[in-house]
Amino acid sequence: MNCVRFCFAAVAISALMLTGCGGNSTGANSVTGTVKFSDGTPLTAGTVNFNSDSMSTFGDISSDGTCEVGTLDGGVPDGTYTVTVQANSDGSDGKDRGASLIAKNETSITVSGNMTGDEGFEITVEKAK
Repeated sequence: MNCVRFCFAAVAISALMLTGCGGNSTGANSVTGTVKFSDGTPLTAGTVNFNSDSMSTFGDISSDGTCEVGTLDGGVPDGTYTVTVQANSDGSDGKDRGASLIAKNETSITVSGNMTGDEGFEITVEKAK
């Protein structure tokens, strides 16, 4: 009887290790996009945050302005998200370290299926004054 309990426990633990404890990623989507200034130049650093009542995730902005959201969370489930962009100076541009590089930084995006390539999001932000 102890062998049966041990085997059952070993199988259960193995299943948890394979699937993880981070929740169900069923219906999670690949979401990518770009962030640019109103003059068309890319925002070259920062973070895009997706937040809803049931989910929060983010993606780092690459030097070409592209961003992939939710890769650490297994993707982004369908839903409507409040999306904020955060980009702060590192001081090398003559601005105070930590000063915001953008003025406008919130929008709403609805995710329904994979959003990549031409289907990806595009966020336009204003430069801070």
